[in-house]
Amino acid sequence: RSYTTANNGNYELIRRGGLIFAAVLFCLGMAIIFSECLLSKAHTIFIQ
Repeated sequence: RSYTTANNGNYELIRRGGLIFAAVLFCLGMAIIFSECLLSKAHTIFIQ
């Protein structure tokens, strides 16, 4: 096994991990934004 194949394997692992991490952060951010929108709508409904 040469250095280039080992390096390529590490690159793929880091790339896949980074994509998964970015997807999780994206979903978490969307959930926070969506929940805040729902809370603000519910708050205005209860006040009126």
